[in-house]
Amino acid sequence: MQEDNIKVISRCRPLNQREIQTGAHSILDCNKNLAQVSVKLPDRKEQTSEGQIEGEQTRSFQFDAVYGEDATNQELFNESFRPIVQTVVEGQNGCIFAYGQTGAGKTFTMSGNGTQPGCMPSSFNYIFEYISQQPSTVSFSIKASYIEIYNECITDLISQQTDLRIRQKPEQAIYIENLSEHSCGTKEDLQKILEKGYQNQCIKITQMGQCSARSHTMFIIKLEKTEVVNGEKVCKLSTLKMIDLAGSERPEISRFKEPMMINKSLASLYVVVSKLASQAPHIPYRDSQLTRLMQDALDGNSKTVLMALISPVSQNYEEILSTLRFADQVKKIPNQPLVKVESKQLAANQECPEQK
Repeated sequence: MQEDNIKVISRCRPLNQREIQTGAHSILDCNKNLAQVSVKLPDRKEQTSEGQIEGEQTRSFQFDAVYGEDATNQELFNESFRPIVQTVVEGQNGCIFAYGQTGAGKTFTMSGNGTQPGCMPSSFNYIFEYISQQPSTVSFSIKASYIEIYNECITDLISQQTDLRIRQKPEQAIYIENLSEHSCGTKEDLQKILEKGYQNQCIKITQMGQCSARSHTMFIIKLEKTEVVNGEKVCKLSTLKMIDLAGSERPEISRFKEPMMINKSLASLYVVVSKLASQAPHIPYRDSQLTRLMQDALDGNSKTVLMALISPVSQNYEEILSTLRFADQVKKIPNQPLVKVESKQLAANQECPEQK
């Protein structure tokens, strides 16, 4: 794969207690050395969306990294997520997003728990460790926002203002009108924003898991890095987006509006990814709120990594295969992010312009 393509990793969670008690077994083989995950159809006749298959077959997918059930959150961060955060503190946009079936471990990998901090808390820690090591000629301004997309409605999880609108000014990045931004001077400040937003998120009990997020969430960190070079101020603007996508419910599980809207937005994301991979002349970003807000993460203006989360049991065979096929399409998307520099040479007594 070319160096400038979007990075794709896959992670398989271990069997949970309920699956062990019911005698379930894993149909996945995750080879970290080869960065390959193989899916084995159980030794029985199965009816899939592609038709009837008899006997045992194996499908293999190769990505930039593959993590099995023994992998830790810290391992994933050190090897696959930290390089993205590093590019952000250096002035490029970055995006980390988790995709997969409900109950596959997306929120655990992104947020973590008391013993295993996830991608987001580890990113907070790394950003401020980096800042503490910079010379006095370098300063940072950090602001954070937290949103959810639920039934195609954007909500600020901190101010709890709903029905926010996406805007775009000529020659400027896409932004959310009236979204609150909160200055953060420590990693604890970022963690408080994360925890407050999580408390306000739409979480329900589902058939796939006891505690399941039913919305897409996006944690946004905006950084302004100001350096003094030869007596002049140079300001670099960058954004880190960390996205935890809702899992897609099977159509037969529920016919309510909520899972239908989740499926619709994820279907729109799949269409956008497929068209980007094939370099189609028109990309339908406007088909959903999710794809509109992910445009800069997919169109080449961001260092981006997709994390495809999969569960190991045979009952989830179709969802596993669907997730891995999606990830395989993302792997083909070209990506050439740029460093955005505002006012390349500012007088020493001027302020760096605030990022919009």
